[in-house]
Amino acid sequence: MFGRRSTRENATGSKQIPAGIVDLLEVVDAEYLLLAPGEIVVRASDASTTLGLVRDGKLVSNEILNIVRACRRSQISQEDTIELPRGPIGEGTHNLLVRVAPVGNQGIIAVLIFDDSEFRRLDAVRRDFVANISHELKTPIGALSILSEAVLEASDDPVAITRFASRMQTEAKRLSDLVQEIIAQTRQMLLFLLTI
Repeated sequence: MFGRRSTRENATGSKQIPAGIVDLLEVVDAEYLLLAPGEIVVRASDASTTLGLVRDGKLVSNEILNIVRACRRSQISQEDTIELPRGPIGEGTHNLLVRVAPVGNQGIIAVLIFDDSEFRRLDAVRRDFVANISHELKTPIGALSILSEAVLEASDDPVAITRFASRMQTEAKRLSDLVQEIIAQTRQMLLFLLTI
């Protein structure tokens, strides 16, 4: 997600972490924080620190703090999405899905952080692709419908039938070309998705 993961641990909080939790977090495809009461970070993946979420052993993101506090009050898992600036170098934001849950009975809160930026970008590309294709397909389909009506009405005029049939062939070829283009672009998109 954000790069190779190793963890940082606050020695004072390591005794509070329920057994097996860290092992579980290491195999989950997410960055994470384990917080003791007072939002003190007892364990964190390196990328969560790199993102600027942790400073001097404390969680400093106001958006995530609000989610953690809601979880502490209700003792119910919480989920929200936040945008985090990419930092002083680089433009844009990280779109993060944040899931927060209480762990054990010693006040430990687990924060899982998933970077949805690439997924959202791909979803926007997919939506644009579907909208454009829908528009492109409507034109030849509409033309074929109108031309077929014209052929039916001109059943006693061979010249008109020939002209409309010729036009129908042109629209059918256009439709066939569009379908081939859709298939080719879909293959490219699938290949791209398989590489990320």
